[in-house]
Amino acid sequence: MKYAAIFAALFVLVFWVGCCTPAPFVKPPDE
Repeated sequence: MKYAAIFAALFVLVFWVGCCTPAPFVKPPDE
């Protein structure tokens, strides 16, 4: 069941990136 682990890891990675990445990209930081 290697593929299951890979799929789970990819899903978590995509979810994390999708959750954390758009903020700085969509909304430029006002520093």
